[in-house]
Amino acid sequence: MKIFLFIFNFLVLTQLFVIAQSQSALLKDLNATDIYVLKIEYNSSSYGNRYFTSLLEKKWPFSIQRDEKGWIEKIILVRSGVLEEVFLPDIKAHPIYFTDNKNRLGYIQGIFIYYTSSDDVSNIKYFFSTDKDKLTKLTDDGITKLKEDFIYYLLKEREVQANAKTELIANKEKELEAEKAKNSIKGKNITKLEVVWETKESETGLDSKIFYGIKAYDANGSVYSTSNLGGKLPWDDFEITCKGAGPGHEFLMVPANCENLSNDYVTLTVKSKHHTNLITSSKIKLSYVTPVNIVYSGNGSIPGNSDRACSGKSGMDLFLWTTVSADGSLNLVQVKDAAGNVLHKIKVKPGVPVNVFTRGAGGCSGANKVPGHGGDGGDVTIYKSPGMDISFIQIFNNGGKAGKGSGYAKDGEDGNIIEKVQQVSLNF
Repeated sequence: MKIFLFIFNFLVLTQLFVIAQSQSALLKDLNATDIYVLKIEYNSSSYGNRYFTSLLEKKWPFSIQRDEKGWIEKIILVRSGVLEEVFLPDIKAHPIYFTDNKNRLGYIQGIFIYYTSSDDVSNIKYFFSTDKDKLTKLTDDGITKLKEDFIYYLLKEREVQANAKTELIANKEKELEAEKAKNSIKGKNITKLEVVWETKESETGLDSKIFYGIKAYDANGSVYSTSNLGGKLPWDDFEITCKGAGPGHEFLMVPANCENLSNDYVTLTVKSKHHTNLITSSKIKLSYVTPVNIVYSGNGSIPGNSDRACSGKSGMDLFLWTTVSADGSLNLVQVKDAAGNVLHKIKVKPGVPVNVFTRGAGGCSGANKVPGHGGDGGDVTIYKSPGMDISFIQIFNNGGKAGKGSGYAKDGEDGNIIEKVQQVSLNF
């Protein structure tokens, strides 16, 4: 009896050991360059499941690439000796199968199972092995058992894999924090900060991005740079403020309005969070060569009634005043709403477009109601100085489409564009 119990316990422990292993562990000693292939065809009938198998004459090229930890990075299979297929681990730290996003490859009991991607291991196409006898000795019952064993392996290993995934994420976070601390200027004797403009002044304007990076210099001459300048200096080391544009990491966003600019300059200020007196400022002058887009189109819808779905909102009515700058080098445009509030003060080089969008929104479709009407486009009135060429101003104020469904609904009407010639004086 004791011998029986010993054998039983040994077999159970052996089975658990096999289950509690990743594919990388199961394949750690496999270094094949080619592999035997058993092609599988499945047939189900009233007589039971049948597998029709045929061992291919030629081996297929096969290789496993591992990293320095022994983890499998990829498995490369040249199907039929012609078509290269690359299978990647589902989770590198503890893979339970490999996939090319269409098919999967799993290894158990010395045999690879090549099957369509699914957890029920359906539609097995091939078995691979370096041991020819393992393939030729597979019976219908053996194939069924191998499939069931692999499904059980997947089920049990998912529990282990979940813990491995959590641990991998935690380790990755620790590595990132350590890397961040290593490249931070915190605790270092930094003597100077520098702003590096990646966008040229000749490429700048309203409604555009201006890209920049930061460099920090220590007392020994070492240079720390942000990622966009080829380094790993954390952006979080700095307090970043800006006048004339919205501050951000890697780029500034210049609004479609020059109201907050000082002499056409955007001014960026960078201060170290870890050094009280370490601060620098840098200016870049706008050339006004970028297209400007202002959008006041109908956004959303107006509620309907019990019979009609909601209709689209109309675009805003806008009033534009335009002239040239005193030196004739720029076109100036001021935009107001119907109440006289100034919405934008715009400068652009001659030929650079100013696009004004004040379209009507589309009506809602009527499922159980009559569809909603489209919103009207906004009216745009342009006051221009005598002789002023306003072809650079493009107006988009078409009406919105009616909603779809049974019953009548009308498209929104296009807005009017009215031009008036008068003396316009702008100074910004």
